Amino acid sequence: MNSIMKDINDYAGIVLDKVTNWLDSLIVMLPNFIAALLVFIAFYIASKYVRKLIYGIMNRITKNEAINKLTASIIFFTLLIIGLFISLRILNLDETVTSLLAGLGIVGLALGFAFKDIAANFIAGIYMAIKSPVNVGDVLEYQDVFGIVKEIGLRSSSIRTWQGQDVVIPNRLLMEQKYTHFSINKQRRIDLDVGISYGDDLEKVEQVTLQAINNIDFIDKQ
Repeated sequence: MNSIMKDINDYAGIVLDKVTNWLDSLIVMLPNFIAALLVFIAFYIASKYVRKLIYGIMNRITKNEAINKLTASIIFFTLLIIGLFISLRILNLDETVTSLLAGLGIVGLALGFAFKDIAANFIAGIYMAIKSPVNVGDVLEYQDVFGIVKEIGLRSSSIRTWQGQDVVIPNRLLMEQKYTHFSINKQRRIDLDVGISYGDDLEKVEQVTLQAINNIDFIDKQ
């Protein structure tokens, strides 16, 4: 019985020493932890402000909504990651920073193989934001979808049909397959079938038709 009590006391002493060491370490690291937390919060607030600022600047440079949002988001997350790494350095977690960088590379490679379609859509979204003639507000027809481009995201694009429905299309499909762009040339020819009876005066029909067409304001008279 005495032996058991002695073992219990020994184990309790070991646990107490461990807890005491942890508390001592926590007290020593507390200023650094508070400083690291404040640095990360400051970077987060600054990143949101910079994102809003960059978005405003990009709106003055280009009217491409997709590339404006993409540029602002990339800068936001870049500043946020920098703030995270600086916070870890303040906590003297240099090895953790190195491990994170190495881990991000390995995880990125693994995710690239596991989610190749998502990665393809992401790359296509970036390309569409930078080089593609498709922009928010353009009129597009893709297969049986016909409407206005509502949003160009990093993974997919949204087209609002004339019936008010939003159709989401993966970006890579818009890059790989054929679509019809009705806004890029700023002009469009409309063919209308007009039916008349055999007894109508063809010259009068032509005169009335041309007069009706010429009264339309947005018609190109050339």
